[in-house]
Amino acid sequence: MLTLRPIFTERLRGAHFSLESGLHVVVGRVEDGLSELAEILAGADPRGQGRVLLDARHPHRDPRARRAIGVLRDHEPPLPRGSLARLVAQRLPTGGVEVARELLGTAGLLERTSQSLSSDERRSLVFLMATCVSRRALVVYEPLSRLPKIAPSTALGRLQAQAAEGAVVIALTANPAHASALGGVTWLLDRGRLTRAPSAPTGALPMDYVVHVSCARRLLAELTEPSIGVQLEPHERHVLTVSGADPQATSLLILSAVQRAGVELYGLHPRTPTVDQLRAVAAARATAAYHAETRAALSHYDATQGNMQRHDAMRGAHSEHGATQGAHLEHGATHGTRAARGVTREDPS
Repeated sequence: MLTLRPIFTERLRGAHFSLESGLHVVVGRVEDGLSELAEILAGADPRGQGRVLLDARHPHRDPRARRAIGVLRDHEPPLPRGSLARLVAQRLPTGGVEVARELLGTAGLLERTSQSLSSDERRSLVFLMATCVSRRALVVYEPLSRLPKIAPSTALGRLQAQAAEGAVVIALTANPAHASALGGVTWLLDRGRLTRAPSAPTGALPMDYVVHVSCARRLLAELTEPSIGVQLEPHERHVLTVSGADPQATSLLILSAVQRAGVELYGLHPRTPTVDQLRAVAAARATAAYHAETRAALSHYDATQGNMQRHDAMRGAHSEHGATQGAHLEHGATHGTRAARGVTREDPS
C-alpha cells in the first residue's frame, strides 16, 4: 500500500490517499499541483518527507523502500556521461540488466551515449529502466506522451504488467483522454485536493459523442432518453453532440436512434471531457450527495422526534390512567372505612 498523508504546498491543499496494488490514474492540471504531486510521490521533493509511506515505511529514510519505487518524472535530469549499456549495468540489479538491454535495443537506444539523448529520449530510457524489474510502487508522469521510440500501447502494457504483479502504479496526466485510455481507478486533482473522478458504471470516464448525420434535427427528435444530454450544434444541419455517463450505453442509444430516425450516419466520434467538465460533474455529484445526506438526516431526525413524542404521549396516558386508578382505589378505601365505622356504631353488643 502507498499512503500519502495530507500535504499542503503552494498548490496542494491537503491532498491525500491510500492506494492498494493496481493501476491508479490522477488527472488534473499543472496549476492544480499535478507536477508537485508527482515530485512528492517520487520522493524528489523534500516537502514530501514523512508524508509518503510505502508499506508503512518511509522512502526518504529507508533505502530499500526507496529502491522499490520506480519513477518517471516530467523532466528527467541529465545522466552521467558514457554509454547507456554501462549506465544500465550500474543502476539495475543483475536480473533486470538483460531485460533492459533487450528493451533498449528494441527502442534503438542501446548503442547511444547519455549525452546524445534529448530530454524526451531520457524519459524513454528512464521509463524502460523503471519498468524492467518488479516494483512495489511505480510513479509515472504522462506515460502516454513524450516517450520517443515507445508506442503508447507498449507503455500501457508495461504499466499493466507491473500492476498485475502487485505494484501500486500511479500515472499522472493532464490529458483526460489518456486517463480514459489508461483505465484503472481514476482520481481528479481539483485545486490541490484529490477526489475520485466521476465515472460510468463500467469505470470509464463519462464521454461525449459528436454525431455527423444527414439530418441532425430528425435524429434529435428520437434522442429522448433521460439518461443522455443532446446539443444541436449552432449553424450545423448535420452535427449534434450527445453526452452520457456510460459511454457504451450512450453509443448504443445513438445507433438505435439513427435507425428509428431513418437518417444516414456519416460519423460517430468520441470526445473525452475536459478537466473542467470533470470538475463540474464531480461538483454536481458532490452537491447531490450532500443534499441526499441532509434529507436522510432530517428524515431520521423527524422520525426520532415523532417516536419520542408518541412515547411521551403514551407515558402521559399511562400516568393519567395510573392516577385515575389510584383515585378510585383511595375512594374505595375511604368508602370502606366509613362503612366499617357505621357497622361498629350499630352493633348492639
